[in-house]
Amino acid sequence: MTPLVSSRLVRQKVVSLRLLAGLASLVWAAPLAQAHDALPNSAVLSKSTSTTLRIRFTLDPGLLLYKTLGAGADLEHFLFAYTEMPPVEFAASLAKAQALFAREVMINAPDGQRLVLRQWAWPPASQWQDPMRMQLVILKTKLNDLGHAPPIEISVEAVSTRPIAQLQLSLPKSAMPILVNVAPKDQFWLTDKIPVELIQF
Repeated sequence: MTPLVSSRLVRQKVVSLRLLAGLASLVWAAPLAQAHDALPNSAVLSKSTSTTLRIRFTLDPGLLLYKTLGAGADLEHFLFAYTEMPPVEFAASLAKAQALFAREVMINAPDGQRLVLRQWAWPPASQWQDPMRMQLVILKTKLNDLGHAPPIEISVEAVSTRPIAQLQLSLPKSAMPILVNVAPKDQFWLTDKIPVELIQF
């Protein structure tokens, strides 16, 4: 097989995998999206320097905490419990969810070296419960004309010891399905079925 044919086959496989990921995201997102009219989770990746990658997440706060901390719980009961939780207790639970989320963000260089994550920026605990209360109202009343509960934004830097040209990306399951935009023009879904993607810069 010639290098040109091999390269074409690789590109065709990548396109096919991304199409499958997109379809899978629609299938897996549908039940929860219908449950409370959720906006899709997303992440934007851009290089700020030759060795630094900036990641900005836009996420559904209720589903993020539910998928992280709500194992076995009903979504409505989970949202009610966490919106009524005293601020100190809620902050402690949020800190646990943040640690679990950060642990599952994995960005590796071609040699397998994991990039260092630094300068995490999270909304304060006080900014999480009000959007979750709105989610609960939409879920209980099924009044989709209320719109969407506002998402939360999280950002972080990933630092490499070498200039960034290619990376392997895996994000937390609690954020999936998630639409990933790689500046300036690449876009793909990460899902439970396709949780890893190779990125070219």
